[in-house]
Amino acid sequence: MSSNLTLTAMGKILDLRKEEQSNQENPVNNLKSISWKAAADQPHPLAHRNRFFFMIGLIIAALFLIIFRINYLLAVLLILSSVVIALRQRLPHQDKDVRIDPTGVTINNEKHYYHDIHSFWLDFRPGESKDLSIKFKKVYAPPIRLSLGDANPLDVRALMISYVPEKEHQISLTDVISRKLGL
Repeated sequence: MSSNLTLTAMGKILDLRKEEQSNQENPVNNLKSISWKAAADQPHPLAHRNRFFFMIGLIIAALFLIIFRINYLLAVLLILSSVVIALRQRLPHQDKDVRIDPTGVTINNEKHYYHDIHSFWLDFRPGESKDLSIKFKKVYAPPIRLSLGDANPLDVRALMISYVPEKEHQISLTDVISRKLGL
């Protein structure tokens, strides 16, 4: 009886060459790597003014805490926060060199291997934004959002989907605030 099962199982032969030929015809499947220059987020035209008022608000809140002797530690923290925002404002926005290949994602010579990446999401809104979001398996590693620039989102997705699952990522509150403040 077991010989009959073996014979029927062996009777069916799969020809994988047909699939191989169809993969060669599809140019998306032949992608080896994609690279582009991710433009730094350009601050909103009102970002400078928003940052200024936000820093003034932090300093006023700190003075309120000090004058009414409520919480000195929080007052110091608010003042330090406004100093950090002021210093961060002076930093130039630099473009990032991004490369996606079969081993992982490279951002400015920093390699992120696929086995460290939990998921990715392409946030594509025509005329508004074209971003690649990457979440890592490590809890302490923050997610990365990269502008796709002139890269084709379909090519990026076709290359990454075979290595990493695609899951929708929600835009965090810190991303929204930092974009509004131009950080």
